[in-house]
Amino acid sequence: MAGRLINQKDLRAAILDGAVMRIRPKAMTVCVVVLGLTAIMMSDGTGSVVMQRIAAPVIGGMLTAPLLSLNCNSDPCFTD
Repeated sequence: MAGRLINQKDLRAAILDGAVMRIRPKAMTVCVVVLGLTAIMMSDGTGSVVMQRIAAPVIGGMLTAPLLSLNCNSDPCFTD
């Protein structure tokens, strides 16, 4: 029965395989957004004060959200 989870070991293997498949796209997205917003944070042109106030929390969220989704969302599946 291909594609079916029969026991806890199969579930754990499926979760780990899914996490490995998602880590690279998440890391690439975070890097691109953080690098783009870092340029906004370093600017000093017209309107930069407003954009810096917007960019600062987005950078923090982009750094913490992937850690939260990769660590905390898969933890309940591993508890026995």
